[in-house]
Amino acid sequence: MRSAYVFLLAFLSYTLALTQDQIFQNDWQTVNIGVPFASVHTDQRIFTLSELGIFSIINATTGGILYRYQSEISPIRPTSGLVEVSNKQIISFINYEEDSSRNIKSKLFLWGLLKSYGVIEKELDFTSNIVAVLLKDDHIYVVDERHILDIDIKSDYEITTLYKSEHPIVDARIFYSALDKSIYAAFEIGSKVFFSTLSNFVPIHFDGCRIKRMRFHNSLENLMICNDSDVYAFDSFGYRKLKSGRNMINEKLSAESLSADPIKGFEVVKDHILIESENEITLFNHEYLSLSADAKSFLSYPLSDSIHHSFHVSKNSTEINLLVVSPNNVVDYYRNGELLWSNDQSFVDIKDFVVVGSELKSSLTVDELIFEKSSNILLSYFRRIRHNYQSLFGKLDSTLDEAHRFGMSKYLIALSENGKIGVFSMYKNENNTPQLEKIFTPQIQFTHLYKIDRKIYALHDASIYEVDIKLGQITKKSETFVSSNFKILQNQDSKAEFVQTDAREFYTVSVSTSSNSIQGHFWNDKQLDSWNFSPKDENILSLAKRSYGNVDVAQNAIVLPDRSSLYKYLIPNVGVLTTHKEGEASDSIVFYLINLITGQVYGRLEKEVNKSINTNHDVHVTFEENFIVFTVPDKSSFIDTQICSIDLFEVLKPDKKLSGKSAVISAFDEPILPMFASQCFLLPGTSVRGLSISRTRHNIATKDIILLTNMGRVVAFPKMIVDGRRNGIIGGFKNFNSVESSVILLDDAKVSPFPQRISSSKYASSIASKFAYDPIISVNPQAVLTHHRKLVVNNLSGSTFLFTEPTELESTTYVVSIDGDIFVTFLRPSSSFDRLTSSFNSKVVIATIVVLLIGIASVRPKIQRNKILGRWAL
Repeated sequence: MRSAYVFLLAFLSYTLALTQDQIFQNDWQTVNIGVPFASVHTDQRIFTLSELGIFSIINATTGGILYRYQSEISPIRPTSGLVEVSNKQIISFINYEEDSSRNIKSKLFLWGLLKSYGVIEKELDFTSNIVAVLLKDDHIYVVDERHILDIDIKSDYEITTLYKSEHPIVDARIFYSALDKSIYAAFEIGSKVFFSTLSNFVPIHFDGCRIKRMRFHNSLENLMICNDSDVYAFDSFGYRKLKSGRNMINEKLSAESLSADPIKGFEVVKDHILIESENEITLFNHEYLSLSADAKSFLSYPLSDSIHHSFHVSKNSTEINLLVVSPNNVVDYYRNGELLWSNDQSFVDIKDFVVVGSELKSSLTVDELIFEKSSNILLSYFRRIRHNYQSLFGKLDSTLDEAHRFGMSKYLIALSENGKIGVFSMYKNENNTPQLEKIFTPQIQFTHLYKIDRKIYALHDASIYEVDIKLGQITKKSETFVSSNFKILQNQDSKAEFVQTDAREFYTVSVSTSSNSIQGHFWNDKQLDSWNFSPKDENILSLAKRSYGNVDVAQNAIVLPDRSSLYKYLIPNVGVLTTHKEGEASDSIVFYLINLITGQVYGRLEKEVNKSINTNHDVHVTFEENFIVFTVPDKSSFIDTQICSIDLFEVLKPDKKLSGKSAVISAFDEPILPMFASQCFLLPGTSVRGLSISRTRHNIATKDIILLTNMGRVVAFPKMIVDGRRNGIIGGFKNFNSVESSVILLDDAKVSPFPQRISSSKYASSIASKFAYDPIISVNPQAVLTHHRKLVVNNLSGSTFLFTEPTELESTTYVVSIDGDIFVTFLRPSSSFDRLTSSFNSKVVIATIVVLLIGIASVRPKIQRNKILGRWAL
């Protein structure tokens, strides 16, 4: 058997000219950090914190992302922050968005930075939002909304409460004074500001300014400078006003005395003063009070226009390093006015996309193709074998990119929330070339992207534009073009909805969350609203439809072990409407099987869920061919997920087909109502963020279920694992006038009209899966497509997309995950049929075949002679 398989591989190598497994390796991701709102610098590294809860370490010279850590709970509040401690340690604190179900309101992380990546030395939970933090002499001082705390690191992080407030602390600063070796805290309660030393806590009221307008400074005295104008001296006993002026750096020096140009602003960075004037930043050494600038840096735009910026001055005081986050979400890093690197974070938030494939190419030249058509079949066949031999052993003068030959050269065109269009090469580039090949920023904001004949079109208001990304141009299309390729419907919310189709007549549906209904439409030169369905006391979540028709279904039946067939329910124009129903003790997710042309409801199934379910993120449904797969959080444990399958069949009886041999079934005829087999399984410790079903060129290969988890992993496993015939509930739908009377509960065996499991069916020996039922799905590490990678997620406002894109190889399809990161890889559900690994030795196989042929040729005469002698009994 093995020799036959090797022979088959050798035969495929000649007929298909497949090379080693380089063309089958494709695995890449974007490394996004989000849009930073806090950052600190050292000479070699930059530390940032974004609203996605991502703490990042960046190489200051190259901009390379050295390390990322995303908080398990996101998004986070912009009141979170970073505190620079030393080159060896840094503190990050994260305040979470309000959630009544969560006791933990914030976290504090103490990071060790001796290596290029970060190591969490300690993680502390708080029940209030953190306002300010300071690390000094093995003590972490924390101000949260109700307390001022002293955390002793050497005493196993023992917490001492220095002050407890009856009212919320809205803002605070903690300041170490080198003059009296004391630590001070200034905090704001309501509209009043207080300060005190932490060693002897006695709050003193301060009426100079609010905390946000306050700056601490060490000079001859401890200084509080308000609004960069009023200078106050303070100690543990009180405060007094020293001086008023403009742009005061301390009690004696103002920024005007250092710069002759009009000043837009200034910042004090440790022992240095950075003064911003017109398109320029000037650096002064504050320690020596020098009036001559140490360095200058030019600006491309005012810092006041940026989302965030931060400075760092090199140890030798000759370099001004500036990190700027522009309004269009680009992170720029300048050194003395020179742009060192730039990182566009726009594509952390993508709202639409299309996939465009390159034109398939042949390694044969035009002359060779003409010769094959004009020659006899035998000569052409041998010529093709010779060509494939040369291609296999690299003897062709010009080798064609294998990606173009097998339909792998594709591009992901992504539209970001801020209106940028990015072109990502889906096939992994060589030499670590960035997958993001081009960014185009149109002058107008598009809302959707479309693809027609490998050209990109975009929607703005009610107009369609052709987008030429290569030339960076957009062209508004004529009404004739729009009417030929699109139909404009008015949905239930009275909004224009563009349907991409060139058909003159078609049926479609629209879902309205505002009116909580689904409406059917018929188009015949004009729009006709045909039906409307609104579930009572339920909220519509989604509508799932099949992504391809029966023409692309490879098999219309499941072949059973006894060689009989169980016919799939493949009636077209059927969709699954998912709703959420609230109950007293628990809620339910409801699934309606509905005819999308007539609006007729075939059946209603319910699945009980926990009342605290987040329906925007926790419920995922997909519908392909004859099966519905959905995921919901486990009712008893939110860290686990239930994944269920509802497999639809014409009838649960072998070899019986209700639709007969009819190739066309009218939606207006008496409907054929399906029977089903449903079963649920548990994914322990997994929360699902995205769900998809694999699709290949001809849908012959094994179907895989693909999951994107909240931990940033993409997992794929065969659909046969999640099979309703694995001792599942079976039943059928009846055409009742009342939908309520035909409800089917998926949580127990109370199923109407057949209250039984598949094992109780008289056909169980044939139709039941031979794959023994196990309620727990343990994910094999080989099923994790992301391998060691951990993708970041975007819980802030971004959309999540998980889909597959077929190639010309039936065994190979792209898997694309779009979230906080973009991740692309290959899925090969049947790869053994046309995949040669790098260990495959073509020359040895060919030599073996030649030896076998010679052996057969030499042995055959002797065998023939023995046969003849045997007949004569000689």
